[in-house]
Amino acid sequence: MRRNQTPWRPIGRTRAVSAGIAVGFLQLLCVGAVHAQEAEPPVETSLLTVVVFGVLFLLFCIGVVWFIYSNEKRSRAEKGQSERREDPGVPGGTRNKGQ
Repeated sequence: MRRNQTPWRPIGRTRAVSAGIAVGFLQLLCVGAVHAQEAEPPVETSLLTVVVFGVLFLLFCIGVVWFIYSNEKRSRAEKGQSERREDPGVPGGTRNKGQ
């Protein structure tokens, strides 16, 4: 047995697989050429549908930004509340750091 050859894969099999893939690819190209159709003209859209889509898309983007901002603001407020509750220095949870 050669050094580069593994016992479970003969060398000749890779050539057969490569040839099979090449023949299959050529068959795919031939079938695609037979079934090719003329390009149809694009469907015309009215200006109203474009404007409605643009407005809805803009409102969606604004809603996502507002949602992220409000969640971030809420999480910061909850984090601040939890830090004040854990501070045992002063009743009410706040400590005057300047004094």
